Amino acid sequence: FGAEHPEVILARQGSGFRRVARLDTATAGVLSASDGELSVGQLVGAVAALLELDDVGRAGLLAALRELYEDGFLVEG
Repeated sequence: FGAEHPEVILARQGSGFRRVARLDTATAGVLSASDGELSVGQLVGAVAALLELDDVGRAGLLAALRELYEDGFLVEG
């Protein structure tokens, strides 16, 4: 699924305004695993551990996810 070392990761909104968002690796990891089974907090914790993110990295990831939520890429389930 996808390229081994992608240069650009894009999320495309399937409905609504059909926006396109450019993602970093951490954000793409959380978004791709968001199937309703785990909470955002659990996903952020797992991705942060895998990528060895520090507090600044985690804060950036949460900010990116908040923006995706505001733009309709993520919805409450």
